[in-house]
Amino acid sequence: MMGNEFSVLLTFPALSLLLQAERFIVREGLRYRVQPIPSHLQAGCGMCIAVQAADAERVDALLGAEGIGHSLQRV
Repeated sequence: MMGNEFSVLLTFPALSLLLQAERFIVREGLRYRVQPIPSHLQAGCGMCIAVQAADAERVDALLGAEGIGHSLQRV
């Protein structure tokens, strides 16, 4: 696995939203990981979901359609 494979971070204002988002990402069969937000980013609940750049737009649209508040951060 390359170090930059998961280069887009999804941040959430609350952990409950992160957990909702994770359910949708799993349902779509996408690769992801839950991790602490890097120290140089000050955002949300302290945790984030990292996804592959190729999946970022799909995940963003999915979460938007479900009304799950989030932000995208490219790293």
